[in-house]
Amino acid sequence: MKKILIIAVLLFSVVAYGQKDSALDKIVEISEKVQTAKTPEERAVFIEELKSVLETTDSKVVKGAGTKLLKALEELSAQESLMVQAKKLNEVDKKLSRGLLKKKDKFKGLTFIKSQWRGEIYPYICLSDEGTMCLRFVTMYRGKDWVFYDKVIVLCDGEKIEFAVEDTDRKVNSSAGVSERADNLADKKMIELLRKIAKAESVELRFSGKYVADRKLKRTYKKNIKKVLDLYDALKK
Repeated sequence: MKKILIIAVLLFSVVAYGQKDSALDKIVEISEKVQTAKTPEERAVFIEELKSVLETTDSKVVKGAGTKLLKALEELSAQESLMVQAKKLNEVDKKLSRGLLKKKDKFKGLTFIKSQWRGEIYPYICLSDEGTMCLRFVTMYRGKDWVFYDKVIVLCDGEKIEFAVEDTDRKVNSSAGVSERADNLADKKMIELLRKIAKAESVELRFSGKYVADRKLKRTYKKNIKKVLDLYDALKK
């Protein structure tokens, strides 16, 4: 929802800069209403309404801001569809969470749970105070040169599986190297892949974009993926 609020501010800034477009007024109206939506069904109505409005404008600025709002709404809907009912952390065997990092965000009402030692791909749990949770996953490239990856190819005991990633964060590290990190929601296919990785003898990854870089996942990281998945399974109601 924070992303939607930021985009709403962007829309109002477009108004401030004097963009006159009937579609803009409607998009701003939708951005205000969607923040009060309490159910996925209500948001679905706004998504369809926003799609229709975007087809009526020729303004690149308005269309760009509206498209960002649409993407944020679709991401929120996707996340809600993958939320599952969850037990409280203190209701499962303490051994399952031993050694895992737990970080509470009181403002968001979320607890993030991940392994202390993480490799090129790893999952983490987002556990809400409201009794739901979802699984997210991170892909991480570190090296001397940029790859600008938007796709990852996994060789899991010889089986090739590839997937796209979005919103990759890139930065220069203090050690003079670079890192590229993508944090995405894990759908059913991704959770299945993570399970395969955790059980596999050999796992290799290719970060593919403008350039490519290959990495081999260490056994320790595979064990830690399994540990997070075991807790995720135990937390399900």
